Amino acid sequence: MKVKAGFSRSELLVVLVCLLVFLVSFAGISERGRNRAKEIICMSHMKVLARAYQEYADDNGGRFCSGYVSANPVMVAPDGSKHDPPEWCRPPIRILTAAGNSIYIYDGVSPTHKSRLTGIREGALYPYINNTEVYHCPGDERWYKGTTSGPPPEYAIYRSYAMPDYFFAWGDYNEYDYPGEPDFGPHEKKLINIKPPSEKYTFLESNFPGRTDAAFEMHGWSYEPYWGMYWDPLGTFHNMAGAFSFADGHVEMHKYEDVRTWIFFRDRALAVLLNFDPQVNPRNPDQKWLDSHYPGDYQFKGGNQHHGTSHPIFNIGE
Repeated sequence: MKVKAGFSRSELLVVLVCLLVFLVSFAGISERGRNRAKEIICMSHMKVLARAYQEYADDNGGRFCSGYVSANPVMVAPDGSKHDPPEWCRPPIRILTAAGNSIYIYDGVSPTHKSRLTGIREGALYPYINNTEVYHCPGDERWYKGTTSGPPPEYAIYRSYAMPDYFFAWGDYNEYDYPGEPDFGPHEKKLINIKPPSEKYTFLESNFPGRTDAAFEMHGWSYEPYWGMYWDPLGTFHNMAGAFSFADGHVEMHKYEDVRTWIFFRDRALAVLLNFDPQVNPRNPDQKWLDSHYPGDYQFKGGNQHHGTSHPIFNIGE
C-alpha cells in the first residue's frame, strides 16, 4: 500500500460512520427510527468497504484482492504468510508468540470473538479501514443470537459482509481437490473489467449460518446466475431487504419480493423441508435481479463460462 498524506476517503468515511453510531446510541428515537438508522449505518459500512476495495486496486495495478475467505486450516500458514492475491478478509486466527516469533493458528472451528477480529485485521483491506466495526451490520443479530446451525459463542458470527465467488481470483488453488475438477481457470481479474460498474455488485450482506468445520462467514457468496438456484443465503437484516455495494462505489438497499426468497435466506433447512432448496423454478424476481447485477459472465472454477441461456441439467432459462 502506498503511503499517503492526510486521511484517505475510506478513513474519512469511517469517521463519519462512527459519529453516526454515536448519535444513534444516545438519541431518543422510535423503533422505526432506529431501524432506519441501522440501514444508514450498514450502507455507510458497505460504502467504506467498496471504497477500500477501489483503493487496493489503485495501489495494485487495478487487480482484485481475493474475495474468498478460506475455511481450510492449511491455508493459514504458521508464519502468517498469505495467498496471492491476499484475501480481503481472513478466517478467524489466533496469533501466539513463541521464542520471539509470531505463530498463526486457524481458529475457524470454534472461533472466539477475538480470533474473528484478528482475521478481519489480517485481511488485505483492513489497512485502508482500520476499524473492525465497519465489517458488521448493526441489524445482523447473529453475533449474539447465533444462527440456525447453533447458538453462541461458537456460532456468534460477527462479520456481516461477503463478496461473490466471482472475486475468487486465485488461479492455483482447489480447496477440496475434487477428482477431475481443475483449479480455478487463469483469467485477468481487474476492477476495470467489471462493466458497467454502476450495475455490478461487489459486497453484499450474507446470512451464512456457519458449519461444523467453519463457524464463521466463510468463502465467498456462492450463487450460480441463470440456473434458477440459490446456494448461500443472503442477509435480510432490514425488513426483508439487503444492502449491496457496486463496482463504482455506490450502495443500494434492495427489497426482496418472493416469500421463497425470504424463507431460504432466513432458514435454509426450512426451505429444504418446503422442497424448494436449492432450486426455484421458475426463477423468481429476486433471482432475476441477482442475475442481472452479477459482476460478470459467470466463470466456473474449471474455467468454463455460462452466459445466461439455459442450464444443461435443469434446462432453466428465459
